[in-house]
Amino acid sequence: MKGSGQQKPSNGGIGVGVSASTLMQMNESQNEGASQSRSSASSGRPVRELKVEDALLYLDQVKMEFGDKPEIYNEFLDIMKNFKAQAIDTIDVIGRVSTLFHGYNKLILGFNTFLPSGFKINLNDIEELSRVNAAKIAANEEQKQQRQQQQQQQQFRLAQMSSLPMLFADRAKQV
Repeated sequence: MKGSGQQKPSNGGIGVGVSASTLMQMNESQNEGASQSRSSASSGRPVRELKVEDALLYLDQVKMEFGDKPEIYNEFLDIMKNFKAQAIDTIDVIGRVSTLFHGYNKLILGFNTFLPSGFKINLNDIEELSRVNAAKIAANEEQKQQRQQQQQQQQFRLAQMSSLPMLFADRAKQV
C-alpha cells in the first residue's frame, strides 16, 4: 500500500488470515437469509458490509493492546480457530472473548462488529461478567486460604506425632 497514505495492519504470523476470515464468517454465518432491515433493527447497529480490512484492523488492535502479553493474542486466535472448526458456538465465543479481554471494554465492545444479527455484548454484560469474575476470584482465594490452614494443621499434627516417641523415651528413662 505504498503511497496510499494508509497503513496496512501489521498482523503477520500464522493463523491471522484464518482468524480474519473467521471473524468475517462469524458475522456472515448466522446472517444468511436475514433481511438487511431485520439485521439492523435486531442488533441496533447500522448494517454495512464487513471487509477483511475490518477484521485485520481489529486483530491489529488486539495485538497492540496486548503487545506485552502475546499469550492473550494467541488465545484469541485459538478461540477463533475453535469457532471456525465448530468446536464452540457464538455464545461460547462471546463468553471466552469477554473473559479474555476482561478490563478492556473497548476491545470487547469492538467485537460486536463481528457478531451475527441478534447477538450483542453491552456494558451491562461486561459489568455482570466483572461481578461474576470477582466472586470467582474471592471464592478461589477463600479455598486457597482454607487449604493452607489445613496444610498447616496437618504439619502441626505431624510434628506432634513425631515428638511422641521422644516423650515416651524420656518418660521411660524417668521410671
